[in-house]
Amino acid sequence: MFFDKVYAIAFSDILSVISDGNNEDVIFSLEKDIKNQNKTTIKINSRSGVVVAQKVDEPSHSSVRKEMDRGRLLFYVKFNGGTAFLDVSTLSKLLGIKEEGF
Repeated sequence: MFFDKVYAIAFSDILSVISDGNNEDVIFSLEKDIKNQNKTTIKINSRSGVVVAQKVDEPSHSSVRKEMDRGRLLFYVKFNGGTAFLDVSTLSKLLGIKEEGF
């Protein structure tokens, strides 16, 4: 999900992309990010997915401070509202379901 659109990719497509070594550093990359505690992360180019929402109304956000047990403080961002306008037809195809189910 981005600020303007929502992309999705089927799990079977993910497996297909990462199982082909020719796609490495073209469609996907393997990275160890400090912000992800140096865990290996597979990053797939968003253009490999399909757009399932062309319009997104952003949520409002606010910072929150929460006091935990023993006085530990936890700071985080809280999101409220927001709407993604889904393309039901595209999402149905991606999930392999019939639109009548909605």
